[in-house]
Amino acid sequence: MFNPRRDRPGARAWIVAACSLAVAAAVRAQEPAKGMLILPPGPGAGPYAERPPVEFGVGDQQALAEGLQGPDGLAIHPQSGEIYFSEEDAARVWVLRDGRPMRVADRDTPLYRLRDGRRTADPVMPLRNPEGLAFSSTGELYVVEDYPGGRLIRFPPRADGRYPEGEVIEFPGDWRTFAWEGVAVGPENDLLMAGSDVEYALGGGGAKPFMGAILYRDSVGQWWVPYRRPFASFSSVQFTRGGRQAVYTCEVSGEVGWLDLQGRRPIGGCSSAAVKSPEGIAVLPDGRLVVALETGALVVVDPAMDQHATVAEGFGSLESVQWDAFSNRLVLTEQSRGRVLSLKARPDFQAEENRMDMAVYHPLFNPRHVPEVCPPYLARILAFGGLDYTRPGLPPISFRDFAQRVPMIAADARAAPVENQEPVEDPIERVQFVVFKPNQMVMSETGPQPALALFATRTQSGRVTATSLLRAETMGISLDRPKTERIGTAALAVPMPAGVGVSSLGVAHINFMGLGKTPDYSVVLNPGQPFDSYLVVYETGGRRVHYKLEFSEEGAGLDSWVVAFTESRPDEWLALGR
Repeated sequence: MFNPRRDRPGARAWIVAACSLAVAAAVRAQEPAKGMLILPPGPGAGPYAERPPVEFGVGDQQALAEGLQGPDGLAIHPQSGEIYFSEEDAARVWVLRDGRPMRVADRDTPLYRLRDGRRTADPVMPLRNPEGLAFSSTGELYVVEDYPGGRLIRFPPRADGRYPEGEVIEFPGDWRTFAWEGVAVGPENDLLMAGSDVEYALGGGGAKPFMGAILYRDSVGQWWVPYRRPFASFSSVQFTRGGRQAVYTCEVSGEVGWLDLQGRRPIGGCSSAAVKSPEGIAVLPDGRLVVALETGALVVVDPAMDQHATVAEGFGSLESVQWDAFSNRLVLTEQSRGRVLSLKARPDFQAEENRMDMAVYHPLFNPRHVPEVCPPYLARILAFGGLDYTRPGLPPISFRDFAQRVPMIAADARAAPVENQEPVEDPIERVQFVVFKPNQMVMSETGPQPALALFATRTQSGRVTATSLLRAETMGISLDRPKTERIGTAALAVPMPAGVGVSSLGVAHINFMGLGKTPDYSVVLNPGQPFDSYLVVYETGGRRVHYKLEFSEEGAGLDSWVVAFTESRPDEWLALGR
């Protein structure tokens, strides 16, 4: 589709220069290539076989407590099996004892801080907005508060099972804007917290960018940040069986994911299917995950097969869910109706099975999608720079090594107009593009030079819109003279890429600016779920035309798409200290 022979000489020279720079950068680079994905074997017999669905019958539902003011967090005492829950707005924590709620902690419960092993004399604010609850193996109750600047509080038990006072646990880092919704304690007395500063960002002075974070305190007391992401709000977190992973939910994106806690490296995974407003998560005896939705449904996720199913619905707004191993049931908090409920599970779980041990993992820093062989359309482009994958024999560098050293996003795709929009007279039927080193700006004597890119579309009638050169003046301003001056001209390839990014799920988004010569184009490329890939064309008259992107019949399917761009590559977790 890209045919340099019919382009103007200036455009062809730009293509040769672009490819030569990319190839030279790859050959000079010394960093070895690394694998992009750890995949389990395909489905079939053995551990990767499908499991019978988990069923929860309506007749097995029981109200354990009613008439509550917004019940929220849940925890099961590891020794007695008693159920504890929180009322966030009323600032109370309760236990169901002998079938009746009994108050455990409230605003009158004294709190204290320790410094060098001694209690400080500083006044401590009373309990406020308790949400997440968790127990250690010895019966210590942990509570996190859901408000900006929320705290982690530990309630040591007395011999009679009461919790008369609580210690505010200090943890390193500046988290004054964060509210914490989830807490969990692992088998080695390690600890997880999940939350965000979305409440702070939305409060007063208009909306601001927000951040979600999961914190981890290991068994020796070191604090870490294994996962932190912009525009995320982590609503719950739990340890898996054995404590090797953390599982979590994000109420903004609908993500249900997991993190490795063993290697101190930022790898994890998530289900390819998002759910709507997940609030709570629990681990079933066989390692499957059950997620409570604010919409009033329960979803079971099998991380080994990446399958999910709605197993119960029709509840009010759900907040938390816990597996009660003492009674072989689920326990839920139904916030909108003020109830704590239980549901019996019908099938028997396989005792030795842990589905989380078979889950897929990938790097949490912008997952890559790089085919083993260079796609044909891209090979023709790279050949101008001296890296010819079309010739027989081994090239000087494998395509995956090349993509490792030269960040790029590329695709050859078929386009089809989406339904429910005005008919398009001559719709686009195919699109190809490649962007080398996205978001990088090179400064030269003639001014800034944007990322190297090629872009082309073909309509049903055969009309081609392709990259061309636009000569533009570059202006400069001196700090000692408030005046702009012409410093030269620059050759811009239009449409010009801008605002390129890749999400933590590997979804790439690119805006191509036509600068008045072509329409503007916005591309969403999702190799993980190709059917969720789109092209939006902003025509010069103001009309927007939406297309779904599909595999090109002339291309090589998913192997024609390349997402090899990471904005950052941390090799270790962020250590906070003790």
